[in-house]
Amino acid sequence: MDKGKGVFTKALIFIGLIVLIVVANATPMFLIRFQSDLGDSVKWFLALAYTVIVAFLITWLWKWYQKGVDTDQAKQKMSWKDVGIILLFYLAGRVIAVAGTVINQLVSGNQMSMNDQAIFGLTAGLKEGFLPFTICFLLVIGIVAPIIEELVFRGLASQLLFSGGNKWLAAIVTSLIFGLLHATNLIEWIMYTGLGIVFYLAYARRRNIKDSILLHMINNIPPAILLAYTIFS
Repeated sequence: MDKGKGVFTKALIFIGLIVLIVVANATPMFLIRFQSDLGDSVKWFLALAYTVIVAFLITWLWKWYQKGVDTDQAKQKMSWKDVGIILLFYLAGRVIAVAGTVINQLVSGNQMSMNDQAIFGLTAGLKEGFLPFTICFLLVIGIVAPIIEELVFRGLASQLLFSGGNKWLAAIVTSLIFGLLHATNLIEWIMYTGLGIVFYLAYARRRNIKDSILLHMINNIPPAILLAYTIFS
């Protein structure tokens, strides 16, 4: 019974962490959508407050994750070979993303996933809006989201729910949830679940969260740069 309660409690903690991710990632989008209703002083306060809170969140999640990492893992350094393997994982992720996007276009007629549509749909508001909100939004896409999502979905999820070492179960379950948060239809869910599995495999290869964080950043930074170019050009 105690073991069951422990699992239930850990599952609730994991759900709470997912809620934190959603709030942290979505806040800049809400600020941009409602920026016309805010005064300049309020905008500056919210931008600074958000920056401080996100910095605290990343620090807190990182320290929490590090508590469950053994000494050998903590001392691991990333070699050029590791970077090369991460790039191979990136190519695998691109194959999944391109295939998923093409199938989604054929079935639904959408040129991109609803997740990407929501992001690029804010272009007008980003061009004409409050610059610090725009910067926060771009940083979330390229840096913040990869860090907190990997710490939660790959690192802390493995420590909380799959400490027994069942890697494939961990990969499937966490990736299904990861995909669900990024998708609006079955095809998108399958596509983002596939990407989640690639991220998990990058993490599981050395049990080093830095690998999947770097992979996630490499995946997210090009769209962030494209969006930035669209906004500022």
